[in-house]
Amino acid sequence: AGYAACAAASAGPVAQGNVGAGTGATIGKAGGFNSATKGGLGSALREAAGGLRVAALAVVNAFGEVRDPGSGRVLAGIRQPQGGFADPLAALEAMASQSLASLRQGTNTTLVVVATNAALTKAGATKVAQMAHDGLARVIRPAHTMLDGDTIFALSAGEVRADLNLVGALAAEAAAAAILAGVRAAEALAGIPAARDLEV
Repeated sequence: AGYAACAAASAGPVAQGNVGAGTGATIGKAGGFNSATKGGLGSALREAAGGLRVAALAVVNAFGEVRDPGSGRVLAGIRQPQGGFADPLAALEAMASQSLASLRQGTNTTLVVVATNAALTKAGATKVAQMAHDGLARVIRPAHTMLDGDTIFALSAGEVRADLNLVGALAAEAAAAAILAGVRAAEALAGIPAARDLEV
């Protein structure tokens, strides 16, 4: 699969939504699989002076909900039979008496890769990945639970010199935007509706 992915690589636009790992991604399984919303794969790019580019690619498969921080609107999460979304924190509270083993660990994770043309040391790349987690927490509620495997990797092409603080801040912006893009580009699959199907 890795070889096939490399062979299919191109300089064209990144496919988003039900692509690759995004195909099986869902959001809001706190209420059970049948109450989930479709997740997907998304990408985003942020640029700054001096030719600095910071991009993110995200696979959104979260336990809780995805919320647009601009509007405050929930885009995807635990669907309620009467419409709308249930509060994932209330779902966590209801699950508090259950053992973690019964909560289907390993079925939720949001994976993000941040790539930049900034020259980064190993320690610098670690810091960028840490800062990028802020973007994940801006749009996913709750983030980093014991039921999620939320992970962000950072890599550098090492082409331009840039301030590490700026790279990390842009990484957080790109990560958040990529997560939102993945949710918005997702399409319904196997009876699980997508955010676009639930918009009013």
